[in-house]
Amino acid sequence: MGEAVADVTDHRLQPLIALGRSYIQWAVEDPAVARLVFRAGATGPDSVVTPHPLEVPGAELDRFAAAGALPATARPGAEFTVWAALHGLAVLLVDGLGHTDDERAAGLQAERLVRAVLTGPAQEETPSAGRPALGSAHTRRLAGPQPGPAPATPGRR
Repeated sequence: MGEAVADVTDHRLQPLIALGRSYIQWAVEDPAVARLVFRAGATGPDSVVTPHPLEVPGAELDRFAAAGALPATARPGAEFTVWAALHGLAVLLVDGLGHTDDERAAGLQAERLVRAVLTGPAQEETPSAGRPALGSAHTRRLAGPQPGPAPATPGRR
């Protein structure tokens, strides 16, 4: 099934791959600004970042799912997985914990991440039992007022 998904989806992945490459390129080309942005803390429910980092991969994943290249059951929350992987690579490269030979190699790693991250969800026929929903201040803001306190984040007080 993985090969069939790869054949059908390769051209449909290009916008998401381009997004990943651009994000990594931006972080590597201007690490001082990337560090500032990464640590800015604009994550509270009242902070407004437009477009929010989740909206761009989310829109691409919506198109991907609408085209039948990603099962509808695998779509919810997939933008967090893509964002976490790309942001993780960006932080590793910016902080010097990860290295590539050049900008092209960094872009290829971004492409590899996008493909790898979507391989698992593309093969999910049904969500695994008890899979927790992942959210952020941004997704809570979009959902509107919710009763009770905001959900806790492990490791944060």
